[in-house]
Amino acid sequence: ILNPIQLNQLRNFLNQSGVYFKLMADIDLTEFLEDENPDQGWQPVGTTSAPFKGILDGNGKTISGLWINRSNTSYVGLFGYCDYATIKNLTIKDAEINGKTYVGVISGYAYNGGVSNCILSGKVNGVEKVGGCTGYTYEGFFNGISSSVDIIGGDYTGGIVGGDDCHIVAEYITISNCFVNSTISGIDKVGGILGGVYRGTCKISNCGYVGSISGTSNVGGIGGYAYNLSSGTIKGCYAVAYVRGTGENTGG
Repeated sequence: ILNPIQLNQLRNFLNQSGVYFKLMADIDLTEFLEDENPDQGWQPVGTTSAPFKGILDGNGKTISGLWINRSNTSYVGLFGYCDYATIKNLTIKDAEINGKTYVGVISGYAYNGGVSNCILSGKVNGVEKVGGCTGYTYEGFFNGISSSVDIIGGDYTGGIVGGDDCHIVAEYITISNCFVNSTISGIDKVGGILGGVYRGTCKISNCGYVGSISGTSNVGGIGGYAYNLSSGTIKGCYAVAYVRGTGENTGG
């Protein structure tokens, strides 16, 4: 992938496993989006019925000029819906993402798969299930992510991932070697790294958060909320943060 037109053509390979893409140049989307959709910006790649299932290797390159203004749309990000996809080695600089539910810079929703070795900056705004990297996930891994994405969300809002959708004890989410330096504002289940997890196995390790977090209930410097985990650990993590909750359950 060498230019915005080729990046946009990722959507021609939806619902296909075993497809692999690599960025071979930095990509500025500014002019492309002004020409293609000056009102709503980038159209997220992948939907619930036709998800992105491939691998995108950023190859150490940068995507800039990414903006989305779709406040009434769910599944919003560079990718809207991913299924066993992997996004790695990518920098997204100064993104402006505005959506409804399932909102993140990399992906709105990720079913399995994961994100690794990415650098993210910008702003994300959503109503519910909002993350600096991914809004919501069903299982999956997140490793080596550095984020300076300021976030405004509602329930399930997190610096890396807003929430995890596990429903049985065998399912899992792992977040490791991630660092967030940002301001995060949510309502319920708000965390500097992970907003909230429901059942399954959750492991957060070697992660750090620096910034300011505010919400009503279940607000934490690393994680906001965890329910009925078969196994859950937070190891080697730190938060240097102002954490404010106006309701129940607030912690560093």
